[in-house]
Amino acid sequence: MVLDVRQNKTILVVEAQALGMIGVIRGLGMAGYRVIAASSDEQALGLKSNFATESHVCPAYGREQYFPWLDEVISKKQIAAIVPSESFLLAIHSSFSKYAHLMPGNMDKATVYKCLCKTDVFSSFIEAEDDGFLVRNTPKTYIVTDAASVPDEAQLTAMGLPIWIKLDEFYVQGENCERGVIRADCIEDATQAILNHLPKVQKILVQSHVKGVKTAVNLCLDRGKLLARSEFIATHENPHTGGFATLRHTWENEEMFKDALAKIRHLGWDGVAMMEYRWDRHTGEFNFIELNARYWGALHLELYAGKNFPQIQMDAFFDLDPEPRLKPEKFQSVRYALPGDFGYMMSKVRDRNVARTGRLMAFLGFLGLFLNPFIKSDLLFPGDRYLYGLQMKKFVRDLFR
Repeated sequence: MVLDVRQNKTILVVEAQALGMIGVIRGLGMAGYRVIAASSDEQALGLKSNFATESHVCPAYGREQYFPWLDEVISKKQIAAIVPSESFLLAIHSSFSKYAHLMPGNMDKATVYKCLCKTDVFSSFIEAEDDGFLVRNTPKTYIVTDAASVPDEAQLTAMGLPIWIKLDEFYVQGENCERGVIRADCIEDATQAILNHLPKVQKILVQSHVKGVKTAVNLCLDRGKLLARSEFIATHENPHTGGFATLRHTWENEEMFKDALAKIRHLGWDGVAMMEYRWDRHTGEFNFIELNARYWGALHLELYAGKNFPQIQMDAFFDLDPEPRLKPEKFQSVRYALPGDFGYMMSKVRDRNVARTGRLMAFLGFLGLFLNPFIKSDLLFPGDRYLYGLQMKKFVRDLFR
């Protein structure tokens, strides 16, 4: 009966060019759901997945043709659910109520967009009346709204260096204003960056640097019920100073999980999310960095380890009563070799602060990992290995372009 229900449900998966969404396509397809993969990039790997029932090249979000295309697909293909990305949610902001019933997660509009905004997430923790529990295990944080709230020299000095100035899309005013993250390596640069952007940004997130390796707690909630959890720790990041986890493995940290669950419940998020942390292996301390309120790029690790988050989430959405998967999964390592782990290796080779032996070992290690039979590949996925070949071909072509 469950399989019959799945086979009669058509799910639209957007952003089929993204590695995490390729994992979603594969997870849902393996479970028996009908999957329509969509992307504005006609070369998107997910469009060519064997687990996609149909593939559509759609207009870009900013084009006026996008919403007519979306409405037509929903109607003609009888879309029963949409797996959104962050960009998709931003694109439908003014029409959220029209599509909300198709997206898993029992949330109102305000909660959804609060959780997509890094500044609002930390504001919520700071303003909570909980004796400071939610701001424990977080970087030192200031939220600047005007000249009077700019941290003074003593406050910035106490934060240590570098200092991170984050310009959130939600609070940037004007098309030409800078967005994203600015690294300041001295107090003067931090102050200047804040003052330069303050007239154009309603709220600026200023945070201290925290040491440690990248870790994550991944959660799936449905109507408040925790259905699945997993954790991973990065062995390699691109660049090596901090970035995407190109080589990672499953692990477990119960205190970090409890911290993540408390934060996500406070925020009211309902759905899938990756809670990103930095963990200091020397002290055991950890700090929450950000909430990714969507499917994460490292999703294939869960699929290889036997936890199909997309299936669990959709089964719950369609009231199929999935069994919670809360116990630690089997140990598994997964690598995104090209271009991800290649980028990790090159960032070490080019970094003159890394000793020659370290650079040499990074190069040899990059080659040697291809021979390790215990490390799985994101794209070299059973039943869908063709995508690995396509990515390899593109990588070689770009390398010699």
